[in-house]
Amino acid sequence: MSWYTVTGVGVGAVDANALVLSRVANATLVSGISTLEYNQIQTGTISIDSASTYFGFGAGYIPTDATYYKNKTYDQSELSMFVETQTSAAPILLTSPLNPTGAGYTLEFSNPTTVGTVTTWDWEFTPNANFITLMDGRNDGDRLFYIWAAYRDWETDRKSTRLNSSHRL
Repeated sequence: MSWYTVTGVGVGAVDANALVLSRVANATLVSGISTLEYNQIQTGTISIDSASTYFGFGAGYIPTDATYYKNKTYDQSELSMFVETQTSAAPILLTSPLNPTGAGYTLEFSNPTTVGTVTTWDWEFTPNANFITLMDGRNDGDRLFYIWAAYRDWETDRKSTRLNSSHRL
């Protein structure tokens, strides 16, 4: 089961090359999330071109201020409110772990519509009050948030039972 990350799904100051695996991707981003407002509920659509029918989404905050994460006793996945790639039938609901101050968010992908090989998803980002407070206190350069899509190609690696973890950040 090989996973391929869709090129350019990241939000914020994202290097799209960091989101592409070394294997040839079997999915292409048609339209993505160009901005994400951290202080309000936001909705939109994302379109991905892929023949694959097995997919997932994940998200996480990537802090750049070392005082937020360095030498902390907290789990780093809590500090980054990291949600591993979730797969299921629609809707796919990402619910972040809460950081130590209670900051968190939900991100829902729903109503997939496929025309040919292009699937368009509705998405809704909902920050909680503590997430808004946390981001209000961060500098502009320290509000880096990644959202990714992963599509699996059943045909190229059918015999493998190990999930390739490189689809994560």
